[in-house]
Amino acid sequence: MAKVTHEMRKIIYEMWRTGASKKAISEHLDLNVNTIRNELCKGYNGQIYPGGRPVYDPDLAERCSNSHGRQAYREQMMRIACAEPSICPTDDTCKASALDD
Repeated sequence: MAKVTHEMRKIIYEMWRTGASKKAISEHLDLNVNTIRNELCKGYNGQIYPGGRPVYDPDLAERCSNSHGRQAYREQMMRIACAEPSICPTDDTCKASALDD
């Protein structure tokens, strides 16, 4: 199992935000595509970019990966399951609204 660092999460964020595929990100970081998929799920904050891509928040993914990660991840999934997805107008408003929850 690969250890994804905060620096790698920043790269995932930038590449995902600019439209890179999971495969392209995995090749760039020399990680398995499933690791990238799991990471994108950890960092999903319930928002969607225009065009339908889920928003990835590297800070949220980091919090879900700490020692209490499983509990944080379950809580995150419950919040997302109970809320309707909303379209994200810009990156900054998505991160801010996700952190307010």
